[in-house]
Amino acid sequence: MRPTSAHERTTDVTPRRRRARGSRVPRVHRRLAGRTPTGREYGRAEAVLPDDFEIVSPTGERRDGPQIRADLRNGHGAFADSDPEFEIRVANVRTRVERDEHCLVTYEEGQRIDGDWDWRVSSGLFRRAADAPNGVEWVHLHETRLSEDAEPPT
Repeated sequence: MRPTSAHERTTDVTPRRRRARGSRVPRVHRRLAGRTPTGREYGRAEAVLPDDFEIVSPTGERRDGPQIRADLRNGHGAFADSDPEFEIRVANVRTRVERDEHCLVTYEEGQRIDGDWDWRVSSGLFRRAADAPNGVEWVHLHETRLSEDAEPPT
């Protein structure tokens, strides 16, 4: 891994992966805030969350691809009443390992609900998939909540 500056650490991915990751978070944000018409973004999300996808949440709960896809559909507008407005921030994105078919990425994510930020550090494993948007799909996501006294990323 060659990144040395903060900017390099947050952008050390191929342009295709950078575009894929950068475009996905705002879409999820809009869906949960209730600002995307129902059904508009589902096809793309379902295409990158295969059946064998697994997420381990900060509480230790494990969910697979079908469960997460259902959560996204059922979560439309879940935080529409958040004051201030619901927001997701992603910082310190780093490619940790990249092989022919897989790429391991770490990042920090904050979610603001009703003014309170919940920060976590995540490890996401991706694999090449010719039929997925941008040629990449999620395999695994592991989230660990940062302690309340931890400094939020900049």
